[in-house]
Amino acid sequence: MAIYKKLAGATKRYGKDTAGAMAMAWGVTLAGLTFSIGASYDLTQVSKARAIAQVAADNMALAASVAVDFNNDDRFVEGQHYDYTHLGGPDEDFTHSMVGSVVYDIVDDQDADNEELSDGAKKRLLARATVTGTYTPAFMSIAPWIDGIEFQAVSDVAYAEREGTPASVFFVADNSGSMGWTDDNGIVKITSLENSMKNFMRTLEILDNDGVDDTFRTALYPYSADPDNRRSGIDTDGLVPGHVVDPEWGTISNYKITRMYDRSGTDSSGALQAAADTFALENEIHLDMNPDYFDDNTIDEPLKFLVFMTDGANNKTTECHTEEVWVENQTAQYWWKYKRNGRIKYKYSRPRNWWNWNYVEPVSDGTGYYEEREVCTYDYHFDVRSLEACDQMKEAGVLIYAIAYDVADEQKDHAEEFMQNCSSGDNFFKSAGDASALQQAFEEIGDAVITEVIRVKR
Repeated sequence: MAIYKKLAGATKRYGKDTAGAMAMAWGVTLAGLTFSIGASYDLTQVSKARAIAQVAADNMALAASVAVDFNNDDRFVEGQHYDYTHLGGPDEDFTHSMVGSVVYDIVDDQDADNEELSDGAKKRLLARATVTGTYTPAFMSIAPWIDGIEFQAVSDVAYAEREGTPASVFFVADNSGSMGWTDDNGIVKITSLENSMKNFMRTLEILDNDGVDDTFRTALYPYSADPDNRRSGIDTDGLVPGHVVDPEWGTISNYKITRMYDRSGTDSSGALQAAADTFALENEIHLDMNPDYFDDNTIDEPLKFLVFMTDGANNKTTECHTEEVWVENQTAQYWWKYKRNGRIKYKYSRPRNWWNWNYVEPVSDGTGYYEEREVCTYDYHFDVRSLEACDQMKEAGVLIYAIAYDVADEQKDHAEEFMQNCSSGDNFFKSAGDASALQQAFEEIGDAVITEVIRVKR
C-alpha cells in the first residue's frame, strides 16, 4: 500500500510539473507521428510517379520501334532527352522532372528466336526507352539526409528492322435490328459500334507510318438475318454483302464503317464463314507483298486477328431433314370418329369442327416398318454453323477476340457462352455493358494487336 501511494503521488506531481516535461514528451510523439504519416504519403507519390513513368516509357518504346528506320524525321534521336510532353503526356507531370531517352539496336539476348538464321538474316533488335525523374518529398525532406527520391522505368520493344510483323485484322459486326436500340448510356448501339471501330482504325495506323500500306490488311463482314430470303440485301446465312469491305491494305475508311445500319434478326454464321474463307488466302497475299520479310525472319506466315461482336444471341430456327423413321403397325388406322343417325364417319386428319368428333388413339400390334419422313427441330442452328467457322479459323492460326455488347438479360447467358466458345480463350472474350465499355474493349484489343505485331518485350 505504501508503494502504491508513493507511485500515485509521483504521477500526480509529474502531471502538475510546470517544467515542460509533459509538453516535451507529447511534442516528440506528435512529431514522430506526423513524420510517419508524411513518409507514407511520400512513398505513395513515388509509387505513383513510377507508374506514370512506366506508361511513358512504354509509349516511347512503341513509337521508337515503329519509327525505327533512319530516314524517318519523326523518330526519337538516340541518346537525346525528351521532356514529358514529348512522350505523349499532358503539359507536365506532377514531379516536374520526368525525361525520357531511347537507345536503338540492342541485341535481344533473352529472345529464343534471336539466334542468327542460317541464311544470314539479322537478329531481332530492341528499342529501349528509359524514363527517369526525381520526386521532392513533401514531408520526408525535413530529414536533412533526404533531398529527393529518384525513380526510373524501362521498356523494351523488339523490331526486325521494319515497321511490324505483317498482319490481317478482320471484323465481323452485328447489324441486327436491336443494334438500333440504345444502351444503358442512352447511345444508339450501331453508332457506338461505328465510333469504336473508327477509333480502332486510328490505333492501327501507328503500324504503317512510312507512307506505304504494306504491313496490315483489314476487312469487314456485317451480318443480320433473313433465313427465308424475304428481304433484299441479306443472304440466307445472314451476311450483308452490299456492305462487306473486302480485305484491303491499310485501314477501313470512316465512310465504309458508317454504311452499316440496323435491320432484321441475328445470324452470324455467314459472316464468320466468309471471314474464314478469306483468311485462307491471306498468307499468299502477304508473301507476294513482302517476300523479303518472310525470308529474313523466323515467322513463315502473317499474323491473323478477328474481332467479332454481337449484342444478342443468334435467332432460333427450325431445320428439317428426311430420315428413316420406324413406323408401328396400328389396328386402328383413323384418328377421328363421328357417329350421327346411326352412321360412323372417320377422318385421318383433324377435322375443321373437331369439337364434334371423338379422337381415337391408334393401337399398335407390336410390328412395323421403316419409312422416310421429314423430321424437324427448333434450336440454335446458327450457333452450330458459326462455331464451325470459328474452329476453322482457330485451326488456321487466327486469334479471335469476341465482344458481347449490351446483351439483354434473357439472352445474356446463352450469348456470352457462345461468344466465349468462339473466342481464342478467356483472355480473348470481353463483355461490354455500354458504349464506354465497348470503346474500352476495342482499345484493349487494339493495344493487344499492336503489341503482338511489333513485339513488346519489356
